[in-house]
Amino acid sequence: MRKCLLGLILFALVLCPLRGHAEMGVLDNVPAATLLLPYFEVDLANPNGITTLFSVNVGEASAYLVQVTLWSDLGIPTQAFNIYLTGYDTQTVNLRDIFNGVFPATASAGQDPTDTSNPNDGISNKGPISQDINFASCNGILPYAIPAISPQQISDLRSAHTGLASSLSGQCAGRRFGDNIARGYITIDSTSQCVSHIVSLFPSNPGYFISGGGGVANNRNELWGDYTLVNPGQNFAQSESLVALEASATAFVPGDYTFYSRFVANTAADNREPLATNWAAPYAQHGGDGTNTDLLVWRDSTVANVNQFQCFLLGPSQFFPLNLTDIVAFDSEENPTDITFSPPELPPFPGVAERVRVGGPGLSQVSPRSGWLYLNLNTAVPGGLVPPGVSQSYVTVIRSSQGRFSGGHSGIPLDDANDPILFPIFP
Repeated sequence: MRKCLLGLILFALVLCPLRGHAEMGVLDNVPAATLLLPYFEVDLANPNGITTLFSVNVGEASAYLVQVTLWSDLGIPTQAFNIYLTGYDTQTVNLRDIFNGVFPATASAGQDPTDTSNPNDGISNKGPISQDINFASCNGILPYAIPAISPQQISDLRSAHTGLASSLSGQCAGRRFGDNIARGYITIDSTSQCVSHIVSLFPSNPGYFISGGGGVANNRNELWGDYTLVNPGQNFAQSESLVALEASATAFVPGDYTFYSRFVANTAADNREPLATNWAAPYAQHGGDGTNTDLLVWRDSTVANVNQFQCFLLGPSQFFPLNLTDIVAFDSEENPTDITFSPPELPPFPGVAERVRVGGPGLSQVSPRSGWLYLNLNTAVPGGLVPPGVSQSYVTVIRSSQGRFSGGHSGIPLDDANDPILFPIFP
């Protein structure tokens, strides 16, 4: 009898494969309609310097089309391109290639006539149980030429992510650190059509989102992936899952905070769940043995469209610098230190995407060797198109030691943007 029951259970699992259990509005690592790479770095001067790799994967047999959008570290979209994936597919991208104008070589069935059942031919070859379909909108777009964009566009893309002036506008899109490292973040959306990479249609443009998934972006929740910061010169690499943002046409109503709220006038038309606003982040800093903790922090500017700005300014006037509500450092004996700053000193995380070292500039008041940080990153931005005083964010913890060991993991979300903790905990 037991063997019979076991056989029935196994038969049922074959017919009804297990799927990731998801709870809408809660940050969980499950397949989703949008993926966020919260911070990247690419050393444009040194091929052996830091770069960022990411993979995007499909969790079912159906084929998918995605749009990858690059954003500067101050939240200005700079470049978009499409990736076509057959069922159960994986595509890995080195961002160093993107900044050289080389985009991923993929193509749906209509642009891939040489693809057969042979696993060694075609551009986007499908597996034996994977779907391969045609997206007619990708004709003339996929596969991308090499390079996919002109030398001037490559130069402007590099400038936008290193804080230099654009050749077209003479203005800047990112912060300038003077180290020729491109910085920013990436969104990856499940989409229903290809969009030109020459005249990009970004998530901030009208028509990209229509409630119910009827715009360029759709609501198919089967994307997952990871990213890795790789520094060959220092023998360091840190990996983390891409942030999964599920979509639902019914879970959110106008006035709710959604991930792309600022681009849909707070109508929830993007249907994407939001991030948290309060975080816990463990740290260790041991000085002599080279132990350090960096925080990779992504924050919502909350304004609809961030404009390029005059390069002599530190950032765009619409929101920069982003303020915050509270940072408290607890040592291992629960002794708190309220982290304060005074204008014109910048807050610890003034931009949209950045790396900040615990104990370094911005967090120099954190003196104990180990403990954890309480981060309430809520703030009010004049003209912000989200619930007043609320600002979603994401925190990743990167630890390194002795020039040999490194690792990364998500901070601990303590709330969500539709039920935020708004007040400081320090008396």
